[in-house]
Amino acid sequence: MRRVVRGTAALAAGVAVLAIAGTACAASPALTSFMRAFPKGAELHTHLSGATRTTSLVQYGAEQGDTFTPLDGSTPFPFSAALTPGPARRAAIDGMSVYRMAPGTQATHDHFFATFGAMPDLQARTRQQAYAEVTDRAARGGLMYQEIMQTYLLGDIASAGADVGMSDDLEATRVAMLNGPLTPLIARADREVRNDMAGVRRLQRCGTAHASAGCGVRVRLIWQSIRVLPPAEAYALMIAGFELAHRNPYVVGNTLVDREEAPESLRDFPLHMRMYAHLRQVYRDDRIDLHAGEMAPGFAPPSALRDHIRASIAAGSRRIGHGVDIRWEQGSAQLMHLMASRRIAVEVNLKSNEVLLGIEGRDSQFDAYRRAGVPMVLGSDDQGEFNSAITDDWLRAVTRQKATYPELITLARNSLEYSFAPGHSIWASTAPRRWRLVGACATSVPGVRRSAECTTYVHAGLKSRMQWDEEVRLRAFIRTHPVMPAA
Repeated sequence: MRRVVRGTAALAAGVAVLAIAGTACAASPALTSFMRAFPKGAELHTHLSGATRTTSLVQYGAEQGDTFTPLDGSTPFPFSAALTPGPARRAAIDGMSVYRMAPGTQATHDHFFATFGAMPDLQARTRQQAYAEVTDRAARGGLMYQEIMQTYLLGDIASAGADVGMSDDLEATRVAMLNGPLTPLIARADREVRNDMAGVRRLQRCGTAHASAGCGVRVRLIWQSIRVLPPAEAYALMIAGFELAHRNPYVVGNTLVDREEAPESLRDFPLHMRMYAHLRQVYRDDRIDLHAGEMAPGFAPPSALRDHIRASIAAGSRRIGHGVDIRWEQGSAQLMHLMASRRIAVEVNLKSNEVLLGIEGRDSQFDAYRRAGVPMVLGSDDQGEFNSAITDDWLRAVTRQKATYPELITLARNSLEYSFAPGHSIWASTAPRRWRLVGACATSVPGVRRSAECTTYVHAGLKSRMQWDEEVRLRAFIRTHPVMPAA
């Protein structure tokens, strides 16, 4: 038997209508349609290479004349051989994805991280096509903003770091790298990012009558550094990321990726945290979003599950990517209280957790964070790898985590509130069910009326403009969808 609860509280106060309790994991057609259309705000956790469909990667690899090297050690072949149906195409697609593998197994987990080495190294034209594909899909999924994780000139920057080498003095090493081969590479990466963003808009015909849906999705980048690389190479990438975040308007933050439980990652983890803490201080930039706790028992040694989330926060991370192992962190209740009080958001990737770590349902970190009042946002992580879409993660939040309609609204609001989009927030309070607009907009109602003072405030920054637009969309959606369908 289902229970439907209705409500009419104003959106600015936090919520509109309530939902229904359902127990089924599979979503009904009505709920799927509802969730696909729901205004989701932003996605803050998606990797460009992993989000690109494998069929597209085959096409891009063929266009570049690249060769696919099978992970099983069999004979390499040109990506062009995989353009048509047959064994080569199946091998290439399976070699760059995990969606046809059993979820939650060590084999799937290991294969996932190995796939990135098999993917073509996207060049300017194909990289722009990938951005266009990902943002077009985002628009169809109800998003208006994405922070996409990507690295430019990875090999060149890592090599520059290796040439200079690492010393115990982090600042002396940073200066030596910038005085050496790193600075010209940063300038080149800056140009490539700007060229890509302009190229994507041309590709999508933005500003014309034939504009693609993706033109409505604003894009910013989170710079990826690689934790399994030798320290000097990883540090060079981190330095490049902080430098770019200060000179390029599209690069808005920094993260650390790759296998968290790998021996070299565990060995260098304390050093990596020192590096981020140092760079945060040098650049006076706290737009750090570290992958942490992307582990679970059986996939990592028990000692690795004890403190990565806490240490990442201590290093200055304002958001936590994944945060799956929170239950196994030492002092987890205290840690979640700290996260809630400091409003440190967690990027929860439900589909990814299920496929790569076998974590789902009650085992997910979602409910623990929810009960502790830790702000959460939903991400899709690697849609191409999983053959998924952002709506899949939102459906999982409802069918498997029993998220209510007001909780969906909070997740959508959180996605913009905790983004690194430039500008100020329209919210004076973000407490659950007590969202309150800033004083300049206190008498305004999104989608109904807006004072001159509020208009000036909203137009002053990208974040506030998007937040206001999201409130208008939510109000319109709730008007036509007063009750969430049954699962």
